[in-house]
Amino acid sequence: MKAGISQEKQIKDLVILNIRKDMADFGIAEPELRERITVKLDIVQFNVKEDESVWLQDKGKAPFVCEVYFDAVWCCDLHESDSHEKLIKKYFRGFLKGYESGKIRLNRFLAQLADEQEAKSIKEAKKGVVDAMPSSTPEEKIAKEIVKEIVKENNE
Repeated sequence: MKAGISQEKQIKDLVILNIRKDMADFGIAEPELRERITVKLDIVQFNVKEDESVWLQDKGKAPFVCEVYFDAVWCCDLHESDSHEKLIKKYFRGFLKGYESGKIRLNRFLAQLADEQEAKSIKEAKKGVVDAMPSSTPEEKIAKEIVKEIVKENNE
């Protein structure tokens, strides 16, 4: 397991080394990139006994495979045998898809603000649904109060 974690760090360093110049063009410096990039090796992430391809990787009979994430958004799978050019193409293809879908934001501060606003909107929508519940009979009033309490507990 420790070997896998050590390999994850080496792969992360390799990914950062290959993409840092291009990411700097987006205003993301290397220290920030180190915080936002995550690498998960298949042999660490999955059970070796449950997946044949992971078992083969663990035994050294197949090249290692890992997943690369930016802000917890999947960008690509990398294989041990991938060239530097292939690594860069795979990463930026996935990065672009995440960016176009709105899941990846370049400005971390704006992303946090958007996430907070979305959470606030969801909370208000839940409140609106509860407020719209009928409460003309005593049973409906009790049910509405119970639902309000459940929503309140889940939001805390």
